[in-house]
Amino acid sequence: MKNIHHLTKEVCLKHLKNYRQSAYLDLPDGTVIITGTIDSHYRKLLEQESGTTAIPFVGSGDLVPSHVVNSLQHLGVTETDDTMKAVLKICKVHPSFHPSEL
Repeated sequence: MKNIHHLTKEVCLKHLKNYRQSAYLDLPDGTVIITGTIDSHYRKLLEQESGTTAIPFVGSGDLVPSHVVNSLQHLGVTETDDTMKAVLKICKVHPSFHPSEL
């Protein structure tokens, strides 16, 4: 299962080498949303970085955190969207975020 994180571009580039495969999308506010396969050790290190948020798994039904919604609102993501709805909106501009890819 792939992970999804919202983070700064700087942190993304720092940890990009730890992904076995990944895809990311630059957002207008200077942040990044990334999906990919990363070992649990490196995932924990990534999630300890300031400004990094782990997005709930697609099938969890959990809502996307509000500060992440703010970064994704240009794609139509709203406060009432769970992760599934959000990734369906994101995949319109980046197909690697389609639920079948996660």
